[in-house]
Amino acid sequence: MAKNKNVTVAFSTDGSGNVTQYGYDFTPAGAPDGTPDTIDPDDPTQSYYVETPPSGITVTFIAGGSILTNGKGIVYTSRGELPIGAAQSDIRLSNSSGTMTVSVNLRGQVWVH
Repeated sequence: MAKNKNVTVAFSTDGSGNVTQYGYDFTPAGAPDGTPDTIDPDDPTQSYYVETPPSGITVTFIAGGSILTNGKGIVYTSRGELPIGAAQSDIRLSNSSGTMTVSVNLRGQVWVH
């Protein structure tokens, strides 16, 4: 990943708002579309994974995140911080046994509650 740039972790969603895929979103440059990419155009020698939630796990955004054409995203710097003024993002994970929330705040801190 190129240094000193903003990157987006994209969460593609279905019509119900449930996450279907997630990963880094590099294209189109400067305007991510919400579809995770496997290659960073700034460094095509590096590849990245596109992941899907495990079977039986439902993932949804409940607060924050950037609205993208194909879902939601969390933008942060290559240093691991969200841009100044960014709102906290809360992502709910649930299955038949229960629910938990993963939160990401301005300084890139992540916690589960």
